Amino acid sequence: QASKVRMNFGAAPHNPNKDYEVQGAPPDCISSLTWSPRGCQKSLLVATSWDKSVKVWEIQKSNPQPVVQCNAVAGPSHSHDLPVLCSAISRDCRIFTGGCDKMVKCWELAAGKQPYQVAAHDQPVKGVAYSEEAGLLITGGWDNLVK
Repeated sequence: QASKVRMNFGAAPHNPNKDYEVQGAPPDCISSLTWSPRGCQKSLLVATSWDKSVKVWEIQKSNPQPVVQCNAVAGPSHSHDLPVLCSAISRDCRIFTGGCDKMVKCWELAAGKQPYQVAAHDQPVKGVAYSEEAGLLITGGWDNLVK
C-alpha cells in the first residue's frame, strides 16, 4: 500500500476531514514534509522518504479564501543512496536534504541542476535548516553534532 500525503485546505463538502490527497507519494514511510518559504518563486511541498526518494509538488491554488481548492502538480524527484530523513527549502527554491547516507545535498530546482553534496556527518543526518537572515545551512546528525 502506497503512502499518502494529505493536506487540509477546506475541500469540498463530501470530504468531512477536508483532506486533499497528493498523488505520487513515496511508496514507503514519509520521513519529513517541508513547505517552501514566502519569497520562493513557487509554492512547493517536499516529501522525503525511507525509500531513498525526495519528491516535489508545486501547489497551485485555484480558488480564493476562505475555501482553498488546490492542485498538486508532481514535479521532479531525486534520491540519496540510503533513506532520506529531512529537508529544508530556501527562498530561492534550493532544496536541502539529508539522510542515512550521511550526506546533505543541495538541489537547485529553479536552475535545473542535479543535486550535489554540500555537507556531511559521521552518522546519518537527522535535521537540516536554512537561515535566510544569516545565509547559513545548519545540519544535525546522529553523531551528536550541529554544523
